[in-house]
Amino acid sequence: RPQKGSGRARVGDLRAPQMRGGGVAHGPVLRSFETGLQRKVRRQGLKIALSAKAAEGRLIILESLQGLTPKTSALDKLLDKLLGTQSRAAGGDYHSILMAELSPEDPKQESNAKRASRNLPYVQIMPQKGLNVYDILKHRSLAITREALEHLVARLDAPIKR
Repeated sequence: RPQKGSGRARVGDLRAPQMRGGGVAHGPVLRSFETGLQRKVRRQGLKIALSAKAAEGRLIILESLQGLTPKTSALDKLLDKLLGTQSRAAGGDYHSILMAELSPEDPKQESNAKRASRNLPYVQIMPQKGLNVYDILKHRSLAITREALEHLVARLDAPIKR
């Protein structure tokens, strides 16, 4: 509105913070407060978590997850046979295990093991590239296929790209 001619005071913008219905002075700013870890530290943490699982005897190396049928009951029986009661969680009702396998060639395709694990609450199946310290320590046991283990060791031993 014009500053002269209306007989009213010079107010400026009606959306200024001091006006009724105006904006917020020094309002919240959307930003991320995440801190990044150095690659060396992240890699060292992964090595330590894997070593801890191996020292506890809770690291299982599987030949393959290919022959598994996509049925929850089949995976549950396999886990009972492999683990017994050592990796039970939630009052001894469910197995707590993280299973790592190689990523499928087609990202849209889901492995039978992943499909079978959907209805088991403490069973998580992920590609070896997604392995992280939090998930390894969150689950009681870690099962990894031999191929995935070879790729993981190669990835951990490779020099860090700068």
